[in-house]
Amino acid sequence: MALRIVLALVLTALAAPFGSSGTESTVAVVSPAPTWSGVRVLGLENDPARSAEAQQVVTRFAEAGLELPTVTIEFHESTGACNGHDGFIRYTRPAPAISICSDRPYVLPHELAHAWVDANLTDAARADYVERWGLASWDGANEDWNDRGTEHAAFAIQQNITAASPPMTRTWRERAEAFEMLTGVESPLSSGAAA
Repeated sequence: MALRIVLALVLTALAAPFGSSGTESTVAVVSPAPTWSGVRVLGLENDPARSAEAQQVVTRFAEAGLELPTVTIEFHESTGACNGHDGFIRYTRPAPAISICSDRPYVLPHELAHAWVDANLTDAARADYVERWGLASWDGANEDWNDRGTEHAAFAIQQNITAASPPMTRTWRERAEAFEMLTGVESPLSSGAAA
């Protein structure tokens, strides 16, 4: 953890703009990266509005009874850090690293859901989930995105913690059921506690 903090500070210093001669550098002083419940956020030190949004997402996981694993989230201005996607999770050790490359509101909760699933689901639970929802595999590289259990699971969690009182149609009841199967806790959609 200390190494990551030092690395983040060094990278911040290296990324500082150069002076007019190209040889001098100005090191920007930024506030420390926020940390909430083991979730460390980089790239929002000078963006209080997005930082507050990120904290709200972390809070929604806690309110839903889902303890997030230790994870580092870094926000980027382009999709390059996300392999061309809006968000991307790298299962690094000791903690996953999430890159967010979009300001779309569903991206952060979706990537955090991947981290939660990775930390909490057993292989047997993943197999049961794939079977229950008729998916092709948990994470088959040759499968369509929507046929992967890992994407279905992250989507179900993301939808359950961020939806604002959707009509309880068959689709939403299935999303609540998927959430409850994954987490073992009542869906915020069922309890009326959704966003």
